[in-house]
Amino acid sequence: MTENERSQLIVIFDQATAAIRGGHDAQWAWLMAQILQLPMQLLPAVQWALLQGRWQNARNPKFYIKTVAKREALKMGLVDNPSDQAMSLRIPIDLRDKDGRPLSHDAYVDYLSYDGPVKEGGVWHVRDQDEAVSTDEEGRVIPFVGGRPVPEGLLVPEDEEPDARLVVNWEKVAECANLDKGERKILELRLTGFTREIVLQRFAENEEERRKLQAAWRRLDRHMDRVRAVLSGQKKLAKNVPKR
Repeated sequence: MTENERSQLIVIFDQATAAIRGGHDAQWAWLMAQILQLPMQLLPAVQWALLQGRWQNARNPKFYIKTVAKREALKMGLVDNPSDQAMSLRIPIDLRDKDGRPLSHDAYVDYLSYDGPVKEGGVWHVRDQDEAVSTDEEGRVIPFVGGRPVPEGLLVPEDEEPDARLVVNWEKVAECANLDKGERKILELRLTGFTREIVLQRFAENEEERRKLQAAWRRLDRHMDRVRAVLSGQKKLAKNVPKR
């Protein structure tokens, strides 16, 4: 989200907050449908989230309001089933609190605008005031690789559920990095955690296949700079992909 987009949302939400006690139904219907993409039954929860005001300091105020509204809707009894797809919030499994415990629903909401220490992927991080939680237009958190957000064109929903988190589309990454067939196979195996020794033991049925896997592994090592460039947004889609 750009600073200009954030500023526009701040203006919209400021106006909505001021109109809570006198706004027209059409205005609220527009806000819920066009800006927040939430059902009208959640309007009381959205208004409560607006009144709390913490969205003003959030890096993505729309995502923050939507998240808080979903939490408050459960407390208000606006939905019958807490597991309703429209209400669910998928919390990244690698996020931990200062004691190393998985974040609760409420703690994840606080995390979005919190500047204290959190544990991500087994590593402690201190989030300063300049660090943002990057999200797409649907409010889904964009994953980071190498300390940078992955370009949205390289992301896909993890599954078909409405609240599916975004994950890296490694097939698209390999295509953009101009990796050949052998390199793509090695990249896939590496991502699943296989070491070079295990790959050669499990996937080479004869000496010829062993040599091919070894060669593909070496080529991928040489071309990992391409992969890193793609993930950082510095390399565009390749037109011709060699086959091996």
